[in-house]
Amino acid sequence: MPNELEVILANEIANASAQTVLSMNSVITSMQATGMSSTQIKAVLMNDLTSGGRLFGGFRSQIRNTVKNGVEYAGNTSSMGAFEDAGIKEFIWVTVGGGKVCADCESRSGQVGTNEFWRTVGRPKSGFSVCQQNCRCQLVASNYKGENLNKPLLTKRKKKVKQDFGLYSKSMAGKHKTKSDTIKWAEKNHQKGVQYINEGRSRFSGRSPDIYGMFKYKYITIDQANKFNKLFSESFDLSDKLGIPRLRGFTSVRGKFAMDMGDGIIGVSKTSLNRNLTDKWWGIQKELIKKGKYPSSSVSFAYKTKDKITLQFWHEYGHHIHQQLNVIKKEQYFKPPFEIKVRKIYTKLKEKSLTDAKFRSINYPSTYSMTDSAEWFAENFTLYKNGFKKRVSKEFIRFLKENGLD
Repeated sequence: MPNELEVILANEIANASAQTVLSMNSVITSMQATGMSSTQIKAVLMNDLTSGGRLFGGFRSQIRNTVKNGVEYAGNTSSMGAFEDAGIKEFIWVTVGGGKVCADCESRSGQVGTNEFWRTVGRPKSGFSVCQQNCRCQLVASNYKGENLNKPLLTKRKKKVKQDFGLYSKSMAGKHKTKSDTIKWAEKNHQKGVQYINEGRSRFSGRSPDIYGMFKYKYITIDQANKFNKLFSESFDLSDKLGIPRLRGFTSVRGKFAMDMGDGIIGVSKTSLNRNLTDKWWGIQKELIKKGKYPSSSVSFAYKTKDKITLQFWHEYGHHIHQQLNVIKKEQYFKPPFEIKVRKIYTKLKEKSLTDAKFRSINYPSTYSMTDSAEWFAENFTLYKNGFKKRVSKEFIRFLKENGLD
């Protein structure tokens, strides 16, 4: 004789199988009516089976729920047996629901009966009720002193945390259709993270504090705006990791350099940004890098992709690091602690490089890195960040490790 649990599980599996067969027959009939061949129909069904589609995906879900409910039912049955062994003869029905109780269970709330009585009329999860195997009610010892056991216990449903899939969510970086949306994305996302403490006083850029928090994409294309947003998104994550403020602005500037950095604001020269470097220039840089000689700058290493925007962006972000790292007091803003460290190590390197050509060649990745301490740091950081570690200064890597930045 099969036990109660076996009967319940067998019925559930049989019902799920029958429902799936009926659905499959309906689908096959529809496909045959449209003129599909047996081979094509078989391919469709196999694809549904392997991918967990509408037909077989639903069957899997039903079987999974049947197993889960079966385990819970077995646990409840075992508990009832333990109670009986302890001398408890009667049990009270406690109705539980997440804000709503089915009519069948609600009518039983507070009823008392023996284990045999409940086995006869139907226990929780036995399938007798409208809620069937999804029932959450319990049978507890009748002498249990709980509150309001004669009334349904309504559990509080956990509120689902809504994931932000809107136009300005992090995942939308680089995917916008209009320029105005790219700007709104940047202005909304830069606001998170560590706050600035300089209160708008510009030491590095000399720009008006009025543009802080503004991203003026006026002179760039929609494709360029999306590209910058993807870079901004990655830089925001890195800023949070380093514990420094996120970049907070984008504006147009005049000058021979495509980009500059100051006070967390990227300045972009429309003319220089859109100027295409010649194939001849890229060829020269490629040969210099191959021979281990000094190329012009970190941008030279993009000779394969010619994606100068990415390397220029990270060069400017390197300046953001030495300007903002470890700045926790207002007075430190004008004398950033980390920037002072960079200057000291650069001075030591420069002194030794004057007399040791080999030492100089392994500690300066480009001619631009020889300009000053800030450019030395930015150039090395760019190559380190973008996978050109073989050309990064050995002293720079050691410096990063000493400061916990590797």
